[in-house]
Amino acid sequence: MRKADLITGVAFLVFTIAAFTYIIPYQIVSSIPIDESTPAVLRPEFFPQFTMALFAVTCVLMMGAALKNFSGERLWDDARGSLTRVCAVLVLTFLYVQALKLFGFSYTSPFFMAAIIYMLGIRNWRLLVSAAILFPLFLTYFFWFSFQVVLPEGSLFP
Repeated sequence: MRKADLITGVAFLVFTIAAFTYIIPYQIVSSIPIDESTPAVLRPEFFPQFTMALFAVTCVLMMGAALKNFSGERLWDDARGSLTRVCAVLVLTFLYVQALKLFGFSYTSPFFMAAIIYMLGIRNWRLLVSAAILFPLFLTYFFWFSFQVVLPEGSLFP
């Protein structure tokens, strides 16, 4: 049994349930007013609900594959390292989103990317630093020149 797959499947299934019960109804549906006279083929919540349904099916399939080879082992023996990494990524992502408000995309993204790349196991400092600096720089220019979209600039350094 792949314990990490089982734990990941359960965690993502809990996220899917939270998305269906809280995020989609309160953040998407209530924020977009639907006019009675506007003909709408697909409502605003269709694609988020469809995506979450596919994600839930994937989670169930992943948990089923993990339970298929159940051997009676204890669940938490080998999964502690994986669970720690998953929790660290979630905490880092939360901190990154909060830091975007203050510092903006250009200042926070290299640090976030460097931390994630390091957690994924890449220890080559040349690759780590170059990817962490060049990829956010590329994204900034790509979104500006392609779509005229300004990424978050932050409130601390206007």
